[in-house]
Amino acid sequence: MINVGLTDWEHGFSIEVAHCPPEGIRYSSIYPKQTNFLEYGLEYFESKEHDLIEAIKFPCITLNKWIYTPANFQSCTSFRLFNSDLSAEARAEIFKKLAMKNNLKKLVFKSNAGFESMRNSIKDKEVIVKSIVVYPAVRNIADSLLNKKHEGINILFISSDFFKKGGANLIDVFEMLQKKYDNIKLRICSVWDFPCKDKEMRERYIAKIRNNKCIEFGLASKEKIMNEIIPCSDIYAHPAYYEPYGFAIEEAMAGGLPIVSTNLFAIPEMVEDNKNGCLIDIGNFDYVKNIGIEPIGDIPTDFYSHMNSQLYNKLSELIDNNLLRKRMGMESLRIARGKFSFEKKNRMMKQVYEEAVRK
Repeated sequence: MINVGLTDWEHGFSIEVAHCPPEGIRYSSIYPKQTNFLEYGLEYFESKEHDLIEAIKFPCITLNKWIYTPANFQSCTSFRLFNSDLSAEARAEIFKKLAMKNNLKKLVFKSNAGFESMRNSIKDKEVIVKSIVVYPAVRNIADSLLNKKHEGINILFISSDFFKKGGANLIDVFEMLQKKYDNIKLRICSVWDFPCKDKEMRERYIAKIRNNKCIEFGLASKEKIMNEIIPCSDIYAHPAYYEPYGFAIEEAMAGGLPIVSTNLFAIPEMVEDNKNGCLIDIGNFDYVKNIGIEPIGDIPTDFYSHMNSQLYNKLSELIDNNLLRKRMGMESLRIARGKFSFEKKNRMMKQVYEEAVRK
């Protein structure tokens, strides 16, 4: 039995990993020995109870054998050290030194896009040869729960970062769609504290949501989302401006939903345009290339108009065409149960753990 200590035990990825471990692997939580009490701190871990430490969200400082499972290179360098706001160059250099140490056994990126973001920033072969891509797995939703009977067309949106994931566009487009369709509803799984530098914009969209009787808003547990909300939905909308990976898309695919999203970063590795969903091309907009972890403010008019127009067209097509929704939804289900299955992920990760402990 290999004992793996997971940092960020309550993170969504940790929850899913612990839900279905590979054979011969035992997961448990591990907490930092020292902390600088910063939200994005680089922290020190030490354990005699674990054979291996798996850092989930940020890299760590440790003398133990460890692996790191980042979304992209930005995740690798989004930390602070003690009370210092370091430059991007300094953080990249610190990460490279951590990555080149012998006790970091593997860098496990969640997507090919994530791996390429690292390879474009770090050229050292010692780091590159330690890197591998293993897609996060999503649990199956039982066949008996899929396609629960309900009235109308239900659109689903899940995100803790309303504006960065295109929530404002979705609200505006939903209001436009309501003038054409009287059988649509929108379910938003989020929190009211929308991160945004523009307070007026934030309050405006909160009011739009509260005043629309066809919008249901509120947090929901993972179990409720997987077993109740997704099976009663018809379309998953994720018009993201910023997305390190997009795990909620995988969850929606596990429920057999067609996806409407953007061709941002790793999303095309999940959503095949015109096969299991529709992708909005945002590659020509510099705006999205400069979005980082900080809350966004003003949204450029040309970009916003493009998003609204494309989102309206793609949602309209799916609302109008029941056969298209079903065909794309079945393809989502096929991809989720193959490419993103626990069977495939666990087979790869078991090998990673065994090699890491043995070396």
